Amino acid sequence: MTTKEITTIAISVKDFEEFGCPGCGGIFGYSSMSGGGAAVWHCECELTTVILADDITISPVSINDVRPVLQEHPRKGIPIDRKKLIKERTDNISLDEIDHLTKWMRLAYGENVKIKKVGSHSSKSRHLPIISAIPKSESNVKVTWFAQNYHFHFLGVKLQAPVYATLMYPIINMFGGYALSGHVNTKIAPAITNFMKHYHNQELLQNFGMDCGDGYFSALTTRYLHEVSKLDKETIMDICLRKSNYGKVDNIHGNSVDLEKLIKAIGLKGEQGYCEFDVSPDKEGIFSKIKIHEFCSAVPVGGSSIEVTLKKDALLPALTLPSSNVYVKASDTILGKHITGEIKDGKEKLVDSFVPLIPTSFIKYKEGTKENQMKLRKCPYPTHRCYWDENLETRDFIINIPNPLDATLVALYLTKVIDPIVAAMSFEA
Repeated sequence: MTTKEITTIAISVKDFEEFGCPGCGGIFGYSSMSGGGAAVWHCECELTTVILADDITISPVSINDVRPVLQEHPRKGIPIDRKKLIKERTDNISLDEIDHLTKWMRLAYGENVKIKKVGSHSSKSRHLPIISAIPKSESNVKVTWFAQNYHFHFLGVKLQAPVYATLMYPIINMFGGYALSGHVNTKIAPAITNFMKHYHNQELLQNFGMDCGDGYFSALTTRYLHEVSKLDKETIMDICLRKSNYGKVDNIHGNSVDLEKLIKAIGLKGEQGYCEFDVSPDKEGIFSKIKIHEFCSAVPVGGSSIEVTLKKDALLPALTLPSSNVYVKASDTILGKHITGEIKDGKEKLVDSFVPLIPTSFIKYKEGTKENQMKLRKCPYPTHRCYWDENLETRDFIINIPNPLDATLVALYLTKVIDPIVAAMSFEA
């Protein structure tokens, strides 16, 4: 019997377990609705079936205004071998799907990695691999679980030596709860649902998981954990909290932190100024300027900041930081056409002091012109969403950051994580 010959019918759960799909005998598909002792199940062969619990004889759910009545399974007498079907599906995971995960791990570590298939799961009626990964050279970071479900990439990590949550601000957007799904593992990699609590309590993190969205963010997160693990965490915590300029303090603040000592502990190269530091960017990288300001006078919310300028042909990459922390000059946005000040030499001049900076999260995102879309699609790496405004062409940004420690770590993130991963993606493109 073929699929086309069968309309939506109702079968018992017992029959489904024994004979599978009424049309093809398959067991792989998904349920779109359940309740009242019934589930509406869609097979890979595109047949929809209502599966009824014991003692239910009519579907509580209508399909095309009809409530299917329990009937005998059309394939009764043709039992299925579930173990065999599952094994065949597992064995048929394509190399392309494993390669998809592997490429992000190569980007994450910047080298070839040892990949091991640790499991599989089903998503959108397809069977997908779950891998673990470690680099061939020494690293504090082991990826214990890496999988995707076409929407999100779940990353589970184990740090050989734990790292303080206080040192993980640059990847703050990756932390949080995640939907329960076959591609996540809450036992091997539990979620950190209240990151700021861990951050302020200076808790050591070792085993955790993150639903990172794109594989690119998984690579950024892994690379940052790899780089921050190299730092002398106890010295950094002493400088910022235990033995600060004011002795032991509860919160990190510009007045209490010796910026010069902190810069040295984190290993940034550049030129020290008064309450600021000009980081020396990679000559081959995308940044022409990365400047740390211990006190952020440009943005009224306070804290510290990083002034960033990109090279002529570069676009700001997508970051694992909140977009609300990234600012642009008002004069670089469409708002600049509407806010004007003094008239000089017959031309209207925007008074930036009136509305000096605008968070990029305030910018209305739209597809823009075809030229703008093509420019973004040709970019070899994911760009910050601000560029989806066709009027924003700036290469200058201010990133507002809570304190000097987070600012110096973000500078490390830009130079040791963003730059090399963007370079590798550009090379591959």
